[in-house]
Formats: sequence, structure tokens, C-alpha cells
Amino acid sequence: MLKLMKKNSTVAAGEKAVNLTSQAGIRAGGFFILGYPGETNQTILETINFSSALPLNYLSYTVPYPLPGTDLFELLKDRINKGVRWISPKSHRLLYRSDFSLFKLKFAMAKGLIQHWIRSRWGRFGLVIEAAFRRATDIIFKLLR
Repeated sequence: MLKLMKKNSTVAAGEKAVNLTSQAGIRAGGFFILGYPGETNQTILETINFSSALPLNYLSYTVPYPLPGTDLFELLKDRINKGVRWISPKSHRLLYRSDFSLFKLKFAMAKGLIQHWIRSRWGRFGLVIEAAFRRATDIIFKLLR
């Protein structure tokens, strides 16, 4: 997914940066996009499981926003919703016909935030609870349209 997004980074580099930042006592935040064109159920779950396991002080998810003039807009220009109003990304609205419903993407966002909260607040005990939660919600996520 990083290659599709034209990010010049790797998962390993991101993980290393967050771990080093945390070890240095610096607060770290992570911002992740879910539902980018080309994503699958599996890649979304991989992103959620990776991001929610990082030692982040702040975690956020959003959907892609194909703003005019961007490569993403050009990629999706034939799928942009008619009459779309360009609003703040904080609204988590799909501005184009996505391969995933907005409900499914919001479920994925909530899943990731809850997994992260369990891991970061409940320590070792949280790992057991988070694993059970993850398995159950992975199944639900895959069943959603």
C-alpha cells in the first residue's frame, strides 16, 4: 500500500522510528489511511493490526480524500461523487465510489482504536484480551460490505 500511495518509506522504517521515539521518551502519534484504492480486506486488517500495536500516544485513522490537483484525484476522477462538497477530512465522508462502504471503514477505524486502547492501557493482560477482540472483529470486518 505504501508503494501505491507513493510513500518513500517502509513499514519497518516506520516501526523503527516510532520505537526509537518512544524509547527516547518523546510522545508519538500515528495517522493512517484506510480504504485507499487498491486496498483489500487483508491490507486494511494488516494496517490496523500494525498501527494498533505501535507504542503511540495518539492514533488516528481517516479515509482517502481525493482533492483536486492531487494524484489521488486523477486516479479517482471517474469515481468522484457528483455534487460533492469539499469539506474537512474530519468528517470521514467518502467523496468517491469506494470498494468499501463508509460503515465498514468506520468499523475498521473503531476496531483499530479499541485494539490500541486495550494494548496501551491494560499491559500484558491486555495482550490476551486484545488478541481475542482482534480475532472476533476480524471476522465481523470481513463479513461487512
